Amino acid sequence: MGLLQDDERQNLIDRLLRLPNIRETGIRRSLVAGLPEALRNSVAASDVAQIEVMSIIEVVDGDAWGQLANESW
Repeated sequence: MGLLQDDERQNLIDRLLRLPNIRETGIRRSLVAGLPEALRNSVAASDVAQIEVMSIIEVVDGDAWGQLANESW
């Protein structure tokens, strides 16, 4: 379960979609450049900016970043 509430998640998506040149694939790829490779590969690439931004948020706010059963992060 992610840390963002539904309204926070939508607000973040809306703000990212207002970034200059976000419609360019390279700009969207730069948003995930610092993620570990496994997480970068989890982002569903799309020609549609909104779909890709939503995928980015889903991955970075997903369970992969959550606290593990042994209480480590």
